Amino acid sequence: MVLAVVISCQPETKIQRETDFNSGWRFDLDSLSDASAQNFDDTNWRVLDVPHDWSIEFAPDSTKEGCTAYFPGGIGWYRKHFDLEIGENQKAYLLFDGVYNNSDVFLNGQKLGEHAYGYSPFYFDLTDKLNASGENVLAVKQEA
Repeated sequence: MVLAVVISCQPETKIQRETDFNSGWRFDLDSLSDASAQNFDDTNWRVLDVPHDWSIEFAPDSTKEGCTAYFPGGIGWYRKHFDLEIGENQKAYLLFDGVYNNSDVFLNGQKLGEHAYGYSPFYFDLTDKLNASGENVLAVKQEA
């Protein structure tokens, strides 16, 4: 999962800024149902940088199904806390270069959308869902 937040102004101004979001993510391998909530306590989760592939941290197992390359499947959660200020005429987009298979993306507890395909780019417009003055929490549920 490699991503960036792109902030752009009205087309006539041609100003664009990118912020690298690859570092400082929190991760947990669990099927938690409420990990998308903004106030969910993730302080004990592992801190890592993306891209990250949790399944290859395990040994391959020939009894597992082949679509996961004989590694275990499951549900992993990634969360990132961030502040982002944008101007009145600016828009903010979250661009994913790729997330492995069946991802759901949430911002501040609101579902932005989902992406069923592994390792293909997709994006979301964050503009109307950002906390303009305060912390934002991005949560990505990834199922393998």
